Amino acid sequence: AVTGRSKNIYLWNVESFQQPVRVWTGGHNDEVEMIKWDSSGRLLASCSSENQVCLWNTEQSQPAHIFEDF
Repeated sequence: AVTGRSKNIYLWNVESFQQPVRVWTGGHNDEVEMIKWDSSGRLLASCSSENQVCLWNTEQSQPAHIFEDF
């Protein structure tokens, strides 16, 4: 998974890099700064500079839960 100067999270195939395998959008209004997978690979947490953490079910493209103002 790659993060950078984007509000989205992109999962790439490291063998081809032609197109993202999966894109998660709509969770953050500012740049994604860090991501972390759970051990099962089914959940993904992301945080941004807006003091927000999104919890993603990796089968869906929208966040399952958003934690704000922590």
